[in-house]
Parts: sequence; structure tokens; C-alpha cells
Amino acid sequence: MVREPTTDAIIIGKHAARLVGSDARTAHLHNLAIIGGLAVCIAVMVLVSRMARKAVMQAVAETEKAGGSAGG
Repeated sequence: MVREPTTDAIIIGKHAARLVGSDARTAHLHNLAIIGGLAVCIAVMVLVSRMARKAVMQAVAETEKAGGSAGG
């Protein structure tokens, strides 16, 4: 059975957390770090997509202002 790379990373992370300490707090902090990383990733993707959309809309407006055709 082949696992997805992210699944392997989570398993390795949990294993490392168990090696450091086997208390519930460590496992909780691990889950918090994973969820926090996901939230940061989603936030960055939203910001980058907004910037890209703004840049495309500005380029289209400049092209239309110059009298060109922006799509055919």
C-alpha cells in the first residue's frame, strides 16, 4: 500500500512527538502545529490569488485602454 506524502509526514511527526514525550500535551501541540500550518498555507494562498487576480485585471484594463483586444 502506497501512502500519500502528507500522510507519511504526519505519521513521522507523530512518531517524533512520541519520542520526545508521550503525554497528551505533546500530541495536542503536534495537532495544533499541523492545523496552524494548514491555516497559514490557506491564508497565503488566498493572499497570492487575490494579488494575481488584481494584476490580471489591471493588465486587462490597460490593454483595453490602449485599444487592444483582451481575449479575441
